[in-house]
Amino acid sequence: MAWAVTRDPVTHVITALNFGLTNKGRLDTEGWDFGVRYRLPETAWGDFGIDWQTTYISEYTITADDNPDTVPAPSVSFAGTFRTRSNLTLDWQMGVLGASWTARYYSGMKESCVVTDDFDPDYCDQPDYAAPDVPEGLPLRTVGSNTFHDVQLRLETPWNGTVSLGANNVTNHRGPIMFSSPNNQYPYYGGFDIGRFVYMMYQQRF
Repeated sequence: MAWAVTRDPVTHVITALNFGLTNKGRLDTEGWDFGVRYRLPETAWGDFGIDWQTTYISEYTITADDNPDTVPAPSVSFAGTFRTRSNLTLDWQMGVLGASWTARYYSGMKESCVVTDDFDPDYCDQPDYAAPDVPEGLPLRTVGSNTFHDVQLRLETPWNGTVSLGANNVTNHRGPIMFSSPNNQYPYYGGFDIGRFVYMMYQQRF
């Protein structure tokens, strides 16, 4: 709660007084980014290159308000806040032909267990999980990591253009159902692919 007082600039008499809610929450985060780009020496089989970009979050802590009795809530690895995300691309070029393969990695996630009358204890693989903000314990469910694979073939034209044919999530991988509805109102994380996506693309350089 907070007071908002407005005074007359000359007489200093209070002209308005408001009392209401205020947002005094806090978010502390820390992490590292790691990137590698390297192209191998030219070979008889073409040119090969690698591009590896990774983000690692070591802290993602939410404090709901400025009350000194409020215990911060660590949120790394909870649905939508991944400990690690990594993209690895391998590229090949030989003359006017080229191809690439990309793996997009998401580390595992945690969410609160769903308790019903027909509750299955096997559903909660961390029934005794405890955190600083919930020292008495909070049953959790964990799901494993997910990796999506993309492939692309390309052809460079004599007029400085490129024709590409590719597929995102070529293996048609599906992420887990998350009952906490992370990142949206549906039980599927909104950042994951939904099915395989095949495309054809043309780029013209001037």
